[in-house]
Amino acid sequence: MTVAALCLTVAGPLVAFAVYDLQVRLERWDHNRHAED
Repeated sequence: MTVAALCLTVAGPLVAFAVYDLQVRLERWDHNRHAED
């Protein structure tokens, strides 16, 4: 297994989780913003 493949194997799930977490935060922020109106 190459170093690049190892990096992708480790980074893939981390990036996916980071993107998911960002979406959840944005949705929560958007919901709170509308709730204040």
